[in-house]
Amino acid sequence: MNKTPVSGALFTLFGTLLLGSAQADTLGIQAGAGVWDNEFDGDFSNRGGNISASQFNFGDETEGFVYLAFEHPVPVLPNLKLQYGRNDSSGTGNVNVDFAGQTFTGNVDATIDLKQLDVIMYYELLDNWVNLDAGINVKVIDGNITLNQEDTNTRGSADFSAAMPMLYGAARFDLPFSGASVGAEGSFLAFDGHRIADYKVNAGYQFIDTPAFGLGVEVGYRQLELRLDDLSDVNADVSFSGPMANLTMHF
Repeated sequence: MNKTPVSGALFTLFGTLLLGSAQADTLGIQAGAGVWDNEFDGDFSNRGGNISASQFNFGDETEGFVYLAFEHPVPVLPNLKLQYGRNDSSGTGNVNVDFAGQTFTGNVDATIDLKQLDVIMYYELLDNWVNLDAGINVKVIDGNITLNQEDTNTRGSADFSAAMPMLYGAARFDLPFSGASVGAEGSFLAFDGHRIADYKVNAGYQFIDTPAFGLGVEVGYRQLELRLDDLSDVNADVSFSGPMANLTMHF
């Protein structure tokens, strides 16, 4: 995949952040784990005609995710956040479609498995009751789409993977003296026919909030939009969306 169209914007962003970042005063670790109840929608193809997810009646799936962030007081170096999650959806439909060089006619099972690793390098632009971060998210995706028809022993499978550098931003507003907050976080990339948008909005509450340790909860809504243009012969315009909840900790 050619990443040249985004390289200038990424270097410009890094230069701006290096000149005006406000890093943490001490070394800190933030961690979280949660669940995402998401619904798969859209269409996809691989060496055949366009296939709609609605043909297979994909159901909602509840998937887990984890993240770990390291913040430090060195202004020139970005902070680091790692996040991992997996979307695994399945459905069944009575279809007549071509996929992965095979023809399927009748009752067919479909599965999509998408693993995501986000490597986020960011700077704190504000760090008080308004928290603002900006940087780059290298999203590593590893996906598979499989169609299987048991009565004819017909199976077609397509794999796709890529590492995509995305613009990243996050904002959180702490409501004074309440322990409550509202926030948003997102990553975006569009180039060469591909488009990825991954964003969430949430509300949070800190049960424990001291300099040494914090414990809280967040609830919100997340949507991942994935448009692929001939990535390993896979074309897709799909989304995963739904409510989410997670625990948060800081040390």
